[in-house]
Amino acid sequence: MMPSRGKLCGGGRKSSNDKRKNGGANTGIQSFTVKPPFQIRKANLISWQDNQKMIRLFVTFGKGSEIAPAFYGLERPALEYELPPLLYTFDELEPYMDEGTAKMHYFEYHGFYIQEVNSILKRWRRNNVKGKHASRMSIIDILRNLSHIPFSYRTDLKNYGSGLLNHNLYWATISPNPQGEHRLPVGQLADKINTKFGSFLEFKATFTDVASNHFGSGFVWLCRNHSSQGFDDLVIMATDNENSPLSYNLLPILVLSNSILVIAALDHRNRDNMLAFIFYLSLFFPATVLSRDYFTAAVFEHRLQKRDIAGKEPMEIKTANLQYFGKAVEHAAEKGADIILFNEYGTYMVKSRKLLKNFAEYVPDPKVQKFNPCIENAKDRTILYTVSCFARENNIYIVVNLVGYEPCEATCDAADIEDCETKCPDDGVFFFNTNAAFDREGNLIARYRKVHPYFREVVNAQEEPDFAVFDTEFGKFGMIVCFDLIFEEAVLLKDEYNIDTLLFPTYWFDDIVPLNAVEFQQSWAIANGVNLLSANTHAPGTGSMGSGIFSKDDGALVYTYEPNGKSKLLLANVRIKGNSEIPNISSIIEITPDSAVPITETGEKFPVHCYDKVVGEAVNLEIDYRCLKLKLEKYSLTKLEKPSGEVQSCYKEFCCTLSYSTQNLQDEYYLAVYNGFNDAFDYFHWWEEVCVLTRCDPYDGKPCVLESPRSNTVFEKVELKGNFKSKKIYPSVSTTNNRLAPKQDWTVKQLETETVLKYQPSSDLPLLKVALLGRRYEEDPEFVPYYPTQFKKDNRD
Repeated sequence: MMPSRGKLCGGGRKSSNDKRKNGGANTGIQSFTVKPPFQIRKANLISWQDNQKMIRLFVTFGKGSEIAPAFYGLERPALEYELPPLLYTFDELEPYMDEGTAKMHYFEYHGFYIQEVNSILKRWRRNNVKGKHASRMSIIDILRNLSHIPFSYRTDLKNYGSGLLNHNLYWATISPNPQGEHRLPVGQLADKINTKFGSFLEFKATFTDVASNHFGSGFVWLCRNHSSQGFDDLVIMATDNENSPLSYNLLPILVLSNSILVIAALDHRNRDNMLAFIFYLSLFFPATVLSRDYFTAAVFEHRLQKRDIAGKEPMEIKTANLQYFGKAVEHAAEKGADIILFNEYGTYMVKSRKLLKNFAEYVPDPKVQKFNPCIENAKDRTILYTVSCFARENNIYIVVNLVGYEPCEATCDAADIEDCETKCPDDGVFFFNTNAAFDREGNLIARYRKVHPYFREVVNAQEEPDFAVFDTEFGKFGMIVCFDLIFEEAVLLKDEYNIDTLLFPTYWFDDIVPLNAVEFQQSWAIANGVNLLSANTHAPGTGSMGSGIFSKDDGALVYTYEPNGKSKLLLANVRIKGNSEIPNISSIIEITPDSAVPITETGEKFPVHCYDKVVGEAVNLEIDYRCLKLKLEKYSLTKLEKPSGEVQSCYKEFCCTLSYSTQNLQDEYYLAVYNGFNDAFDYFHWWEEVCVLTRCDPYDGKPCVLESPRSNTVFEKVELKGNFKSKKIYPSVSTTNNRLAPKQDWTVKQLETETVLKYQPSSDLPLLKVALLGRRYEEDPEFVPYYPTQFKKDNRD
């Protein structure tokens, strides 16, 4: 049986007919009458995201009766919070909850949380110069922005503030049912429950099962997830202790306290009665309190410290780099970041399996084993322990790349490794290039092992993709590593798991495809309709750099592509849903262990040419950008001879057409066309279809051999099209100094018989490249990992 809807009173105007019951307690809070059909109250609250006031709407439904919002009084800053008034006596909750249990939870538990919150806020205001924020923030704002609360108050405010809010919601969603009426939810909430769960009874069974199987103290919730849309935004979740869904940007609708359930059972109350009592659902609370259209992302392009590991201990090398990571996490959290991604091989670079044993860490599968390195004090795994603690201390999701290991028993000779049944290397251990994802509490929540190790990596390939995805309160994330992005597995991850955002740590070399690092990253996001966070290693001397935060719709939100020898943190707000304007915080910050300084990049640090045969080898790996020559020997090349016109070029049956107009053709440009295998070291191969208009220079008597970052030619318009067979086509437009052209300046359409890219610039920036890169994944040969000599027993040093 369901409790019927009773009267609940709320805060606001004083009512002359205030007749609080509450067992005779005077809460000091007045009720107000809501006039039909509803009333909207507005509260100005502080948003730490942009340090400006936000208007949040609190809608209270009623038909002339007195009804309390579930979050009564908590949406506004207060010097002291108070117990909410109730319009029923505690004994009226019988037989679902006995009077003693109700009073204990109201006066002792709820009252205790209120007392503690008030005490903490008082200390904050008194002891901290920045404590003025405490008097301008509501408890809801505090729980939503925990990463911005001073650390000395954060944990207590999370625990006691959540307890305060949880109990407020609890009392607001229950009421007596003296007639034993069967009541079901109606309206929008009923529609959502029926669509999501099939029926109310199925929802009730699922909710009850989660509640019954949640071990220890905590709450079970029905929440609304604002990262989802439509009827898929209802979530059942359990939280330990007093954690609130608000801290995860979920709006709580219904709550069941495990401790109340246990107490009721101990009091020999009927369990079904108890659950029936819990399952009275109030009206669907309008969820604008936590409406959120975006999340804040951070990526870190790190310049590796102590690259030369000779004579150094693993702990020394890891610690030197983790100091940079720690500063990046701290600054990202201060700016409101929800998640931060670190680059591939960000803490060490080891080229010997024998030495790698001293650096690799065991990374368990979180689907099999729960693991929180920080709580479990797993200091023997330096990276996992440190990063887990970073996540806990800063209330942020973190993805870090490292080498994980897994012992194996059978051994194989390197020469026969392909035929060995277990494929266990002869040193008796698998090494995997591994991503480890941690939630805000420091729990390991996902593990991914690289499927396509690059040339000269001394790690093993994960033979079958073990796709790693994890859900957050702001969307679903998937992970891959570096070379994996070239191949179809990255697309399959997106298609099969419907991820919102791809996380991509990398040590990218600009010679891999006709597009450089940031060009390919942006084009992948746009072509696949998935946000992409990319963190590259900063090593310009090997052609390795270029990171960014890329929107599936708008392209680059922020990116770095500059050989300046700096470790750089990138920040941007990424849209989750809706079309409303979101705060622009896009920025690049130079990070050292002791500082975080905003910088700008123009691309002017690129040399005129980067081919080492022309300019010599890099003297300083950190700033001397080097690249390979353009691999266009197989391409069909057509030079642009006129300031405007149309040219066509074909490679076998694959043809591209270019229409263009310039003010004055001042540089050498070629239309380059190709249909066939691209490769790395003539060992790894994949099939491409390429149409590219590129600025390039001759070398050694051959045309278009040297790429140049500089151009003086302004194009008024460009149309590039080709008769692609590829299902996935990656578009890109770049301007002088290797800058990505604004996405609003170009469009791409994939038609049945051709794909067309149109570029019409809004500025007079000289053009560098316009490209369409098709990937015919179905033509790729089987990937065969390259196992270098380090696998052999007699040569592992």
